[in-house]
Amino acid sequence: MSFAALARTYESLLQELTLPVIAEFKNYLKKAVNPVFAVPALVHFIKALYWKLLRSIMAGPSTSSMNGEIQILRTLILSSGGKLLHIPEPEFDKVYTIKLVIGNMQIQSSEDWHQRFQDAEMNVSIDRWGWLITGVMNRNLPFNVEEGSLLIRSWSSQFINDEELAKDAYSTGERISNVVLFFKLQEVVIPNDINHIIEKLAYQVAKNIEYLPIGLTGNHAFNNSRALYFAGYSDKSSLFSRMAIAVARERLPVLVTNDGFMREGSSHYHFLFTRWVLEMVSLAEVADDKVALNLFTPYAEKLLKACWFFLVQNKEDFTWNIPLVGDVSPDCNPNWLITLPWSRLACSIYRPVYLPIAPIEPGWSMLFGGLMNHDKIIVLSEFNFSSECGWHRIERFNWTIITYAPNKYGMEANHSHHDLCSFVAYCKGKPIIVDIGRLDYTNSPTSRYGKSARSHNTIIIDEIEPTAEVFGWMLPAYAKLIVSLKVKRDQKYVKILIDHNGFRRIAKNTISHQRELIISTDSLEIIDNIKGTGVHNIYRSMQFNPSISFQEVSSKEWRDNKNNVNFNTDSTSSVQCFIADEASEHGWIFPSYGVKEPALSITIDNLVSLPAQLRNKITIGRF
Repeated sequence: MSFAALARTYESLLQELTLPVIAEFKNYLKKAVNPVFAVPALVHFIKALYWKLLRSIMAGPSTSSMNGEIQILRTLILSSGGKLLHIPEPEFDKVYTIKLVIGNMQIQSSEDWHQRFQDAEMNVSIDRWGWLITGVMNRNLPFNVEEGSLLIRSWSSQFINDEELAKDAYSTGERISNVVLFFKLQEVVIPNDINHIIEKLAYQVAKNIEYLPIGLTGNHAFNNSRALYFAGYSDKSSLFSRMAIAVARERLPVLVTNDGFMREGSSHYHFLFTRWVLEMVSLAEVADDKVALNLFTPYAEKLLKACWFFLVQNKEDFTWNIPLVGDVSPDCNPNWLITLPWSRLACSIYRPVYLPIAPIEPGWSMLFGGLMNHDKIIVLSEFNFSSECGWHRIERFNWTIITYAPNKYGMEANHSHHDLCSFVAYCKGKPIIVDIGRLDYTNSPTSRYGKSARSHNTIIIDEIEPTAEVFGWMLPAYAKLIVSLKVKRDQKYVKILIDHNGFRRIAKNTISHQRELIISTDSLEIIDNIKGTGVHNIYRSMQFNPSISFQEVSSKEWRDNKNNVNFNTDSTSSVQCFIADEASEHGWIFPSYGVKEPALSITIDNLVSLPAQLRNKITIGRF
């Protein structure tokens, strides 16, 4: 049989598949019909299979991914610790309520720590001891020294020697950081037996530190270094402190761009990462550790400047908002971190020329001296800001537009979503077009939807998203992406042009896409210029702020009279409006991990003959 006949048979089998097939996987297989693609794809698949098998039999982290100094310090720690600890079970005299990632849990005996949930993040929120810091009211420390100590000893009596649990070095490290912070904020010396618990946990972190091969090491290794620094901060010459500094020195340039953004594609994780660095600065100041301060402070300053990029102020009530682009961390509510740039600790490192009025709830900042007094109410000037890692913010005509358009996609640890060409839009600081976030980290349809392009303000062609859903066995060239973002402006409008080649990977097609966002005084127009041939299914979606509720005026127009907002589209069919639709994933927003609230989604899903120009427009009256 000829190669052409084999190819036809192969495509015929694909057409007849009845089982659900991920569109990306199916498209990849179609491209593999071409031997120019198939040969390198097969070679890469064999290499990926080898690495997967190697990792499955390899115990512990990838030492080849560590530099020599880290390896030496880790070896010294492992040769001098790790003994079994016996922690007696304390007696409970009352019931304690601890705050979890979703809701609360009651603890009245040491056996209660064994309660488990379906969502793994619920379980680790028990084991990370964040409840020592984030109280039920998110204001003050929820427990006094005696209560917190009892809970620490009680949990440790059950799990301190559990080697399987210790393999999750991130959770182990969070236990260290939270317990050290708890006693530091209580301004008391850590009891000797709890110091032994911390030493044991630090040994477990060093043993299981999260260095992975082939570029997959993300922010977890830095979080591990934070824990090691917390474990050894009172003795800056300790092995824990020295290993922490070595890991941080290696990780920080990898994780933070030159202009101060955390590279992993999430606005909430940027604030969380900034929190970690600030807390390390705080401990370094107490220890008078100049080596650590010289390392951490410049990064803290850059990260804080970038925090202000995400902050948007409502011009009427002066409240603040950050868009939830990318993952929302289960470690803490976004609102608990939003005041971070106003904290006395942060302002000692960086503050704007004029410090605007702060959010009402102090959150994390309460732990570090509270909020700095604002200078006055500030109206920010118009500006255009872009970063090397793809974050862009444009302000003009009362509009604030934030979009994320990086060039780099592939197999690397990150918290980004499939949000290329998506954007959020505020008018006078009020959110109009939003990013809905992500419900949780489970594999549920709702969680997968939150990460997908389908839940973002972008387009999908023939079920293929602008960015590839990359699997380890896929050829990296398949997901290679080139993105260009340009801004043009005159007195009447600002035009944002996003060009990319993401749809060129669609098998047997050459499709290019350019998105135009045109901002004028009272409108925002979204134009998708798509070049190609043939008829294709094109899906567009828009996610609106929950305060907006549209009524259909015509087949092409929707109106919210209360907010004086209009939405117009060029389509006369296949337009659907969803609000809190239990029958689908549409019509929801996820303001924090595990929280689901009604919102408005509009989708347009129809067949289009290419080339084509597709238009949507939002018009604002008196808003």
